[in-house]
Amino acid sequence: MAPPSASDTCHTERHLARLSAQLYYGFVPEAMSILNLRFLQEKINREAPWATSHGSDEGDYIGAGLFYYSIVYMLKAKLCVCIGSGGAFVPRIMKQAQRDLGLTGARTILVDAIAGEWGRPQWTAPDSFFRREYPDVEIIFGKSHDVALNEGADWKIDYLHIDGDHTYEGSLQDFHDYKKLMAPDGLITFHDTYGEIPCYRTVADIRAEGHEVIDLREVGAGFALVKLKQDAAPMLEWKYLDSEAFRTRYVLAAHFLRECRTIIEIGGYKTPIDEFLTHDFESVLVLDPLVADPAAVDPRVRRIRQEYQQFDFSPYEGLDYGLVLIGFDFTPTEQLAALVRQAKVLVVEFAEDSSWTQSRNQFSELMLQAGRTAELQISLGYAGNDFGDLRGSWPPRTERKLLVSRRH
Repeated sequence: MAPPSASDTCHTERHLARLSAQLYYGFVPEAMSILNLRFLQEKINREAPWATSHGSDEGDYIGAGLFYYSIVYMLKAKLCVCIGSGGAFVPRIMKQAQRDLGLTGARTILVDAIAGEWGRPQWTAPDSFFRREYPDVEIIFGKSHDVALNEGADWKIDYLHIDGDHTYEGSLQDFHDYKKLMAPDGLITFHDTYGEIPCYRTVADIRAEGHEVIDLREVGAGFALVKLKQDAAPMLEWKYLDSEAFRTRYVLAAHFLRECRTIIEIGGYKTPIDEFLTHDFESVLVLDPLVADPAAVDPRVRRIRQEYQQFDFSPYEGLDYGLVLIGFDFTPTEQLAALVRQAKVLVVEFAEDSSWTQSRNQFSELMLQAGRTAELQISLGYAGNDFGDLRGSWPPRTERKLLVSRRH
């Protein structure tokens, strides 16, 4: 007599557990369970060849099927796509979750080429159990690559299960073809990540591309959960700083720097101070990682795309330079405090908006650290001005203050 299989043992243990519960409660407590075991046996596992490769035992235990169901349920996935399914185990679970959620307009689409040596479909007959019980699963017969280019061109897939071409090359192509069709927060599961099936190697490539992968190889034939890496969100700009209204800050700063032959600006961005100077200066240094046009035409001007912390200021020690800090956010450092302390003329400008106290606090700390006081304070209000196209920009901080300090 053959020893019992792991599946038989597991089934027996669950049967004994239900008998114990019956003795305790006086009835089989199915109503107390989240799972309807009879339904799982009669609808989900019935006539579902290869369900065991998903950890199912073909009885009332569905293994990874509960995971697939949870993804649909958790995401409230309105568009689910399954590439390949020998026994329609996964697509029926996808659709059942959508039914249980009552999602209006929800679609589950099964794409199958009815080709290949792995898991040839057993549900293609119109009167098959799957097609009778789940007629609302849309079936597209065709190569997955062609479907992605044609019927699927405009899809935004919430949940995708890849279980079609089991070759390494074919499964990787499925991933690349369909990842472009995923919704921003969509999830992918990839089947057969363990054993001798060639497609298991695809998971390593997916991970190497920078996508998040959890490979659960111990469940059935293994499956991986994939979350696509997200492209970095475009960095917001400070477009309003380049408006005519905000450029007046530099006009004022240039006025107070007329006595300085050497000028240092930290934070020039797209409106460096050299564009506004009207007096005869000797040299201008502008330091900003985003400064416009580093190759300035005037040989007396150096615009350097660099953080000030990495710059060597020793050549400026002992010089009577003017220092410009306009709209500049920073962490006070001794290096910056030394520059402020030694400047002949210091011009500082920052946002005074009540919703943005960071700049005001930074400069208060810096002035205290450098031992300087402002002899002139000018309040600037820019509300109501035309700032141009602000798409992709931070909102304008229109309440500003400009400080001037001279070393006597």
